[in-house]
Amino acid sequence: MTGASSGLGERFAETLRGAGAEVVATARRTDRLEQLSDRSGAIPLAGDIATPGHRVALAEAIADRFGRLDILVNNAGMCDDGPLEDQTLDELTTVIDTDLVAVLDLCRLMAPLLFLGESPTVINVSSIFGLVASRSPMAAYNASKGALVNLTRHLAAQWGARGVRVTHWPPATSPPS
Repeated sequence: MTGASSGLGERFAETLRGAGAEVVATARRTDRLEQLSDRSGAIPLAGDIATPGHRVALAEAIADRFGRLDILVNNAGMCDDGPLEDQTLDELTTVIDTDLVAVLDLCRLMAPLLFLGESPTVINVSSIFGLVASRSPMAAYNASKGALVNLTRHLAAQWGARGVRVTHWPPATSPPS
């Protein structure tokens, strides 16, 4: 579970723990992650999911402790703020690295563990802005969430034959009229 220190990630982690799942929770905010662990029993692993080394450490920790993975929830995300023309490439890259590249890499790293899982599932947390256009000044966020939805569709088609369910949340719905 990435992005587990607040919001949806915190709720997903608590819900999975409440259903009896062992949850390895990761986030940048160590204090919030420790609070989640104290409340729910989730196993904390603090770090920045946008950092390749942290993604490797997460995969290794899960492999060492469980030997397989049943559910991967890619929830970590961040937004850019302001018109595209006012942002630096570094600002845009930070959003895309967190919202898209980290998910690509985690899916790649976790694939061998998912293929061993019981009814394995990948849930990629997207946004309505992955499905419809937005007037909000968040070009990198919108681009990464749109790509995440299509990555999810691709992996569902590719991994479905191997027994891995891949979906995104929120589910695709008709655009608002």
